[in-house]
Amino acid sequence: MNLTLIPARPLYWQAWDVEIYHTETREEIPAGEVTITENGPLRAAVTVETKISSTSWIKTTISLAAPAASSGSYIEFDNEIEWNETMKFLKVEFPVDIYNTEASYETQ
Repeated sequence: MNLTLIPARPLYWQAWDVEIYHTETREEIPAGEVTITENGPLRAAVTVETKISSTSWIKTTISLAAPAASSGSYIEFDNEIEWNETMKFLKVEFPVDIYNTEASYETQ
């Protein structure tokens, strides 16, 4: 998981007008402090606390639970964010080298 900070300089609509050239000025945020927060037989989790600026931070808990008999397994991301930036947005990237013809994902 990579966190990337991108300046938002809209041409027309604030918060909705993101052009492809915005990604050319992206800034990768270095990984923060990693702590193992759960290490049990049925669930494991790590928490990453990352400082974005002097006033903004993100705390991400990544967990994996043992699958129940009727369900598949999945990785869960829980974020707590203090955001005090202006004209910037945060992008989360998941660089993978997996090839598959099907994927299941959701975003707000």
